[in-house]
Amino acid sequence: MTDDLMQFLDSIFKDIFRNISSPSSLIHNIIITVIIIFLWRWIYRFCRKMLVRFVTHMKTYTILLRLLQNGLAIISVLIILGIWANVKNATILILTLAAALIGFSFKNLFSNIVGWSMLLRKKYFKLYDRIEIADIVGDVMQITPIYFKVLERGHNLSSSTATGRVVNIPNHLLLDHTLFNYNKFTQINWSEVTYYLTVDSDWKAALQTIEAVLDDYLQNFLQQMSELEQKHIQNKFELMDETLQTKTYLQLTEESILIVAQFPIYFSKGTSAQSDLHQQILPKLAELPGVELSGKLVHVSMNQVEE
Repeated sequence: MTDDLMQFLDSIFKDIFRNISSPSSLIHNIIITVIIIFLWRWIYRFCRKMLVRFVTHMKTYTILLRLLQNGLAIISVLIILGIWANVKNATILILTLAAALIGFSFKNLFSNIVGWSMLLRKKYFKLYDRIEIADIVGDVMQITPIYFKVLERGHNLSSSTATGRVVNIPNHLLLDHTLFNYNKFTQINWSEVTYYLTVDSDWKAALQTIEAVLDDYLQNFLQQMSELEQKHIQNKFELMDETLQTKTYLQLTEESILIVAQFPIYFSKGTSAQSDLHQQILPKLAELPGVELSGKLVHVSMNQVEE
């Protein structure tokens, strides 16, 4: 195989040297080559202007421009090699290079189509699902063979509010990144709020207060669903060895006592539920005489001071 390749390349170089050795043939070939390069660039610029004028979709414009670049390059190089070397050998060489170039250039395009077929077959998400992929969180607005469009949420905001930006995500990212669907299994997710208490606070009283607020929250949350919906969701939660209940955890660090409260939410109301709980819990904690919230302040207790 290697010997055949070397013989093939050797025959091409012999043809080129033969044309170079003849002055009249050399000048003729140079002139024709310059004309072909000029026509190549002129046709490319003209076609690009036409694409800008008639193609408004950026994704389609990019694909067509890439096809134009590769097509003109293959044709022009084929003609130039045919001038300087044997036409048959030049054709074989350019077709080999073109196959490699096309395979490389359209790698993502083929990957996008594969990703689209996976969406159709596996149904990873549907329209209006909230997903997360490649650190982008958003609601799916459109699905195409090349990309899917999401309405971005969160990003640099402190909540899951829509940013107003629409993100076009190439389908091939489905092959390389983990996809999170917020409402594929159930529309209910889990969220949590954390409260930091000073180490000498009455954490039992704080814990009881937080749990009382969480119990009221859960009752109101369940009242929004019928008994049939509650049973259906509970059956799904049992698959994960979970129950539709609130949870509290107590953690201790060198600086603070942490009370972590976990609660179910609808995936679309995570931040608002956290805010509502803060508004209910913080005033109640402030009323407890033995409880003090911990922040960045340094508390110093001095019982006796001696000169």
